[in-house]
Formats: sequence, C-alpha cells, structure tokens
Amino acid sequence: MLRDTSQREVVVPGTQQALQVGDEVLIRMKPSTGYAAVMWLYVIPFVLVVLVMITMLIFNSSEGVAGLSALLALVPYYGLLLLGRKYFQKQCQFEVVKR
Repeated sequence: MLRDTSQREVVVPGTQQALQVGDEVLIRMKPSTGYAAVMWLYVIPFVLVVLVMITMLIFNSSEGVAGLSALLALVPYYGLLLLGRKYFQKQCQFEVVKR
C-alpha cells in the first residue's frame, strides 16, 4: 500500500460523511481505475512511440527523424486525452473514508 503523509486538498463530490478540516481520511479507488490509468498514461503511449518509430524506420527515415516523429506523435495523443478529461473524471471514482 502506498502512503503519502503530506497534506493535500481533495474535492470529492457526493461525500456522505461529516468531515471537518484536519480530519484524517483514506482515499480509496477501485483497482481497475488504477490499471486503466496505467494503460492510458503509460502503456498506450509507449506502444504508440514504438510503432511510429518502427514505421518511420521501415520507410527509410533516418533515426533522428524517426525518433522525433515518434515523440511528436504523443502531442495529439495527450491532446485527445485532455479533451476527454470529463469522460475520465466520470470513470475515476474515489471514495473518502474517515479514519
């Protein structure tokens, strides 16, 4: 279990518990939410970079051009993720539990 003891401000809609400023809480999420985040933020971009680089090298581009193209392919990908942030906010549900 990961622990972070620093103070954070978190806004969780629909909290049913009476919480006061300074209360110690646990913030939980479903494991599937974490796996989805890893997939969207790490696995898919890695595969995208590798595929673009291999494709560019197959079409006889230099290694520098292939590498730069692979990195530039991430700009529209993360732009699409930014545009879809409302979808991801609905998918990522957190629960606050008072300690």
